[in-house]
Amino acid sequence: MVSESFITKTALACSLCGIVFLFLAQESLVPEKIRLSEITEKHAEKFVETKARIQWIKETENYAMFGLFDEKEILGIRFNPSNEERALLRKASGQKQVITVRGKIQLYRGKLEILVESVKI
Repeated sequence: MVSESFITKTALACSLCGIVFLFLAQESLVPEKIRLSEITEKHAEKFVETKARIQWIKETENYAMFGLFDEKEILGIRFNPSNEERALLRKASGQKQVITVRGKIQLYRGKLEILVESVKI
């Protein structure tokens, strides 16, 4: 039979391991706030938050692709955007309004792009 002391120690050890794991995972969940013009290839695979203007937009049924501009242009792509996100992107593009995007920097065919997870004004 397993003693109550053993169960208590095991539960405590599992709890501590979970807390350590959450602390380490938090770094990848909190985006690094960075200016679009400062994004380089060294930021590839990092989760970031940046502000920029939308220069152009191209939409299909499955994605919205847009040019984010702040001293330089980086492609932003949002897969399966909601109707609200589509409307926001169109509005921001037409008015050259600054938007905030969160997403993962990716190097695709030698060019930087942001796989956008969220968009807001």
